[in-house]
Amino acid sequence: MNDTLKVLIVDAGTGFYRMQSYPLGAFFGPVDLGLPLAGKYN
Repeated sequence: MNDTLKVLIVDAGTGFYRMQSYPLGAFFGPVDLGLPLAGKYN
C-alpha cells in the first residue's frame, strides 16, 4: 500500500507545476490535505 499522497500543484497563470508527496499519517485523505494547501497557496 502507498504511504504517501501525491499532489500536483499548478499555477495556471504561469504554467508552472510541481509534484509533491505528503505522508499519509499526517493527513487522512485528499480533502484533509487540500484544506491547508488551499490556505497556503490562496
